[in-house]
Amino acid sequence: MVVSVQHMDKYETYVTMNTLSIYLMGFVRHEYRVQVEMKNESVASGVLRHVDGFGNLTLEDARITNVRGQSSKALCCILKARSVRYVHLPKDVDPGRLIKCQVRYFSRCLQKMNDSRKKDQLFSFSYGDEEQNTECDTTL
Repeated sequence: MVVSVQHMDKYETYVTMNTLSIYLMGFVRHEYRVQVEMKNESVASGVLRHVDGFGNLTLEDARITNVRGQSSKALCCILKARSVRYVHLPKDVDPGRLIKCQVRYFSRCLQKMNDSRKKDQLFSFSYGDEEQNTECDTTL
């Protein structure tokens, strides 16, 4: 699953470009298995399928282990960013290179979106008075 920049609002895009959630989004493209430690001392491990701009994670084929050591399996597990303490990532990945690739990818997507919006604005025509006068005065 590739993260779609078009569906992000401006605030989410800003948060994505200025936090490490952009780093986690790079792992979605390569389908890595990660281990997530949560603040309540539970651990979830699974394939990282989605990360939004705020850092919320979606794991597929997840195994969740609570504090008592009881384990359960889930097909899909959604973790809120505020409950995540650590995300253990694979050791064979170069973090600097991955972040640079992600920033370039997002910058290209944002540039394409801005270019298409400019084209739409150039070719859209309006008289300018449609919003002001919505009622027609038919009495003469």
